[in-house]
Amino acid sequence: MKTSYKLLLWTFCIFISLPSIHAQQTVPNLGNSTPKIKKWKIANVGVQTGSYIDNYSNITQQGLQSMIRGNVVPMVLVDLKENSDYYAAMEGGRLSAYISLNPFNFEQGNRNFNQELRLGLSMTLDRELMLDYYGFDENRQRHNLTYCLVENEFMVSATYLFKKHIGRHISVYAGPGANIGTTFDNQMLAWGSDIEFFDSKASASIYTRLYGEAGLSLRVLKGITFTAETQLGVGMQIVHGGKNNIVSSTNAISLGLQYQFGW
Repeated sequence: MKTSYKLLLWTFCIFISLPSIHAQQTVPNLGNSTPKIKKWKIANVGVQTGSYIDNYSNITQQGLQSMIRGNVVPMVLVDLKENSDYYAAMEGGRLSAYISLNPFNFEQGNRNFNQELRLGLSMTLDRELMLDYYGFDENRQRHNLTYCLVENEFMVSATYLFKKHIGRHISVYAGPGANIGTTFDNQMLAWGSDIEFFDSKASASIYTRLYGEAGLSLRVLKGITFTAETQLGVGMQIVHGGKNNIVSSTNAISLGLQYQFGW
């Protein structure tokens, strides 16, 4: 539990410290007539859609059981093992919207088009994790049990991007980021050889993730660009009243449109 709170604390620290990057520089004192310089200026706004996957390294049948709220799945009196044909991955789609800010470049006297702070809001609906377990009794009869966890998540994110412009039409970029999210209206489904179909509410969770992002933007119209991006990172799932899980890797692929200011 201490590890979960430490990761949550580190993620929070990153969120509150990112906006201060490059904004701590001081403006030369040129007298009272000097206009106040805006240290951040809107660079672009955009929307994206794509896939979002969290892979778990330590999720177990007991962990899934601990997430159930209300009735408990009847235990199968057989030593069940995870089916190697399945892997612990929460998969689904994501819809995002964001605003990006350029820091002010005091040496050149204008904003720095090669760096951006991106602040985003995202929503995932009906992401699913499915795990299948099987075992044999003393008569060598096969038993199986399948769990399906369905989650919806709302998240906020902050990413600091370093950009390279190739002419006025193409840009490539990459940088570190973090997000924090909370799930809602979750469900746990189960079925198998020894139980009927089971449906129950599941515990809400808090996710914290650290990731690296890379992408490409292509200008298609004046001020309008097409974007393609990918993310790779790690994280933690903090389950309310249940067993916490390590997100050994998180992967995302997104396509979107962006409106550029000042181009």
